[in-house]
Amino acid sequence: MGDESSSKRRKVAFSSAADRNAEFCLAKDAIKLHLVSSIDDFQDSNLGFCPTFLEEHFGESGKIYGYKGLKVDIWLHSSSFHAYADIKYDSIVPVPKSREKLEDVLKDVFGDGLVENRDIFSKQLSSFSSQFSDLLSKYAEHIASWQAPADSFTRNQVFRLELASSESRVWHQRLNPLVLWFVEGASCIEVDDPRWEVYVAVETTRDVHKVTGFCNVYRFFHYPDSSRLRISQVSLERSLTHLFNPALLFQILVLPPYQNKQHGYHLVNAVNDIAMRRNSFDVTMEDPSDKLQLLRDCMDVMRLLDSTPVLSQVRLAVQRIKEGKTGSEELLPPSNLACVVRRELKISKVQFKRCWEVMILVHLDPGDEKAFTELLSKRLSAELFESKESQQPKLKHVVDTENKYDSSKTFVMMKFRQRDGGDEAQDGEVDASQREEALKELVKEKKSHILSAVKKVASLCNLRGTPVHFNPRVWIEQS
Repeated sequence: MGDESSSKRRKVAFSSAADRNAEFCLAKDAIKLHLVSSIDDFQDSNLGFCPTFLEEHFGESGKIYGYKGLKVDIWLHSSSFHAYADIKYDSIVPVPKSREKLEDVLKDVFGDGLVENRDIFSKQLSSFSSQFSDLLSKYAEHIASWQAPADSFTRNQVFRLELASSESRVWHQRLNPLVLWFVEGASCIEVDDPRWEVYVAVETTRDVHKVTGFCNVYRFFHYPDSSRLRISQVSLERSLTHLFNPALLFQILVLPPYQNKQHGYHLVNAVNDIAMRRNSFDVTMEDPSDKLQLLRDCMDVMRLLDSTPVLSQVRLAVQRIKEGKTGSEELLPPSNLACVVRRELKISKVQFKRCWEVMILVHLDPGDEKAFTELLSKRLSAELFESKESQQPKLKHVVDTENKYDSSKTFVMMKFRQRDGGDEAQDGEVDASQREEALKELVKEKKSHILSAVKKVASLCNLRGTPVHFNPRVWIEQS
């Protein structure tokens, strides 16, 4: 991987080419990735997919200067992720300084994993497959298996791989282009940190392994003798900025050809299983997409509905809402129950709060929609426009500490309240109409997220024989 300064220099250099109206192509239209495990796969155009985020290497404009009719086919081995790039174009700007040096850019992206000759790449496909099989057998722990629907020859598995060996670290570094090109705002993790581990979803057909998705997990220490599993796609230094946010979240990547086929579900489920086995404090996620957050909400709600203490408290809250004997606190789970859920299911308090609203709504009738919306509005208003005293920030301070492998990358975090009289920027009073409009938009957005989760949960409940009376069409029409 090239350093940040070289990337910036490249972007500056080609801004001058744009001023001279040089030919250019959009990277998102020119670049296509293909997964291959055999020579026959070179003929299968269905295996191709386009990157989503290319700003890291082609600037915010995403333009590749100096080419007309550019087509870049990048062939990735489906398990080792060695790469070969086939560059074709209709015409090229004759002056070298006026065009992007694509070969250098791709070398910067794929590093030592880039094979420059197609014949050599093709001949090594079998060797690449063997390398990955050896990696799994030597260093990976099998976590889960499931059979592909209507395919007796294909088996899907999830493995946990620690990055302690040089082989596993080198393999993981070849995943970096996928992380950078498909996860918004991502950066590469530090593979020399022993607390990182990767969960890998693998599809196996007739002894041929294909990686379908993966997630990076960091084991944070939790005082006094536990850990928090945090699934992430950012480096440790960058993740420090997120530690000041009380909501710690996560991100995973399922490769485009395998999305919407339950691979993400099984990856998340595998991490939850390991958290239970290790008795971790909880599982958190790093900046999940809306789609991933929806998956997590539905999975956690289904787990919570199997908990007798949780279900009894949900039904009690629902009954109070129906009888009108309630305040906005009914949309917040009891604090003692949140502690039980965290301890027994490893669901964080923030995530449990999200799930609580879904569980309340899934048990309400359409006639209760107005009461639910009023309660939601009251709760969000209390969070947004609380008293100045309660708005006093809780500050966190990071102190570097020693460790066994790199003292510059270990820390202890302490929390304290800012004392009166400190330098603190005070926002002006918010206009009443602005407050009302902001609250209205927030309620609408929040309710939309809840309804999306409830529809899926209601469908899953009906499939497993525990039907609920939620009618999404009626709720949506009333909303």
